[in-house]
Amino acid sequence: MKTPPLLLGATLLFWGWRSDLVVGAVALSVCIECSRVIRVRYGFPVVFFNRVSDLTAVIVFALGLYLMSEHGFQKVPFLLMLLLPFAFAPLLLVQLYSTHEKLPLSALFYSFRHSPALLERGRAYTVDLSYPYFMLVILSASLNNQPSMFFYLGMVLLIAWALFPLRARRYHLVSWLLVMCLAVGLGYLAQVGLRLLHQYLDMKIVEWMIAENHQTGSYNRNSCFLGRLGELNLSDTLLFRVRNVETADGTMLLRTAVYNEFWYLDQSGRSIWSIKPSSADPLSPVLDGQTWDLCDYHGHARQITVLELLKQDETLLKLPRGSFRIGSLQAGRVKRTFYNVVEVEQAPALLAYTVYFNEAAQTMPMPQEMDMIVPEVDHEVMTRVGRELRLSELAPQKAIQTVMAYFRRDFDYSLNKPLAGLDQTEIGHFLDTARMGHCELFATAATLLLRSYGIPTRYVTGFLVHEYSQLEGCHIVREHDAHAWCSAYYQGEWHDFDPTPPSWLDFNSSHTHIVRTIKDFWSWLVFRFVTWRIHHNLRGLDTLWWFLGGILILVLIGRLYTRFRLPLLPRHIKEKNVQRIRPGSDSPLFKILNYLEHRGYRRSPHESLPVFINRLQDSTAANSSLPDCRQIINLHYCYRFDPVAKTRKTREQLDRAVKEWFESIDKSM
Repeated sequence: MKTPPLLLGATLLFWGWRSDLVVGAVALSVCIECSRVIRVRYGFPVVFFNRVSDLTAVIVFALGLYLMSEHGFQKVPFLLMLLLPFAFAPLLLVQLYSTHEKLPLSALFYSFRHSPALLERGRAYTVDLSYPYFMLVILSASLNNQPSMFFYLGMVLLIAWALFPLRARRYHLVSWLLVMCLAVGLGYLAQVGLRLLHQYLDMKIVEWMIAENHQTGSYNRNSCFLGRLGELNLSDTLLFRVRNVETADGTMLLRTAVYNEFWYLDQSGRSIWSIKPSSADPLSPVLDGQTWDLCDYHGHARQITVLELLKQDETLLKLPRGSFRIGSLQAGRVKRTFYNVVEVEQAPALLAYTVYFNEAAQTMPMPQEMDMIVPEVDHEVMTRVGRELRLSELAPQKAIQTVMAYFRRDFDYSLNKPLAGLDQTEIGHFLDTARMGHCELFATAATLLLRSYGIPTRYVTGFLVHEYSQLEGCHIVREHDAHAWCSAYYQGEWHDFDPTPPSWLDFNSSHTHIVRTIKDFWSWLVFRFVTWRIHHNLRGLDTLWWFLGGILILVLIGRLYTRFRLPLLPRHIKEKNVQRIRPGSDSPLFKILNYLEHRGYRRSPHESLPVFINRLQDSTAANSSLPDCRQIINLHYCYRFDPVAKTRKTREQLDRAVKEWFESIDKSM
């Protein structure tokens, strides 16, 4: 069944208003509604419908790839649903301008095209895309997550417009309007309730993430879970790339945040590393507007280049120790904390920057009071371990080497540490009993242990760069390369050291398989495409693309016009004069109904056929003159509504029953 005139056009304009695609929505609405005015129709073969259906699938797939490269994987479902009216428009236009007026089912389902039996069945059954397309456009318009009474009222009016021709005629119009008003009211209350529930869940999720998240990525707070982590899914997803890593062993620590205050949240092992002071000050660019100085240093500098595809417009920069300048950084806003942690906002999709650094550049501030504080509950275990290692007798550098050797000799790397008892903290249980854990446990324990013996330390998070990709010609960093380590102050400088046993790298590399190779190749293709798209100015090619696109459209229109065009329909033939045959309208039961109406037995507008016949049979006047026709009603419903029972045999039974009914009438008179 086709939609009412102008409904699809109005719905498309409504969608264009909600999604800021007004120009495209106007063009689509004009093309669709002009099908009611233009009398030309095309005799497309079934194969042509199949090709258009395949073209629609290709358009959807291409849109998904483009959106993923442009906005990241997380936004693809939302943006793709928003653009689906464009993707499915060719199918609807082909239906509207064809002589068939409906699409064969075989065009929509690829499986129908292989089996001859299914192919014939698919060609026999047809579907009208008007109402499904209407529902798709309404769904796409609803994806704009901005509460508005105008949207709800507009959606209600459009749906009422679509349902009005389909209403049951035996009920009064007032009854239909009252039911619609009731549905609109209940729907409004439901969506208000859902919005409140959504806000409540958002608040609870934020609270949960603050308390439970393994790493928030914030520069001023880091949530740790020092108890049982379970077997984590060590993701092989590529995060960023690093060029010009020139070290003796080919590895480098890149920090994202530094923390100096530690405390426990509860007995379950939840803890927090934070930083004081936590404020961040905006930086001003120098030179070309893309260079940002972090400190005043003019000595010899090494440099690396970091390239990252961002899924959001803000991130923490990955910096080696001693970073004093960042070049080629395009960002709307750059902020730096007191501890030389850098956060960028309004960053492009491809964030590429060059870091100039030298370990001799003292970019970290002098030790503060917070760099010496150890939780009171851990003093005893720290003192005992320090006494075993004789840390009080060693110089700071030697003490750090002793702590690293202690962890690497007597501890194992694991993501599944047993839980501590109620009489122990997680750090105490880690040092005394478990002797296994992940990098957060090693870094936290080493930081607190050295503090307890007078060495200022800080907790550092970031990434370990160690994997070189021959395909990309640079180092690549994955999600499972996220790491935590320590920074200690001695001999007038801050020095990084990593207490985690090196076996954690072997643990991660043991998950290598063919799927990771495929994902790496795909990530490289996406990265190359985004780089090419950003670094090449395509504006000069706009005229060429429009010219080629126009030629392609003209060729397509010419082919359709010459190959499939049929003669113009006569002007005097109007759509309203075309007889619409409804299923079962040729049933002989209507002869009985006409006869009864002629005899004065009128059927009320609200009465169904069974209720009407039962009322006649139960009346005293009718019992003496009218034969029973309830069996004929059952045959009529089978003939009208059951596609399986709608056979020649059913029609013959119905004709015979009606004939016998009239013979009974003649005999009674």
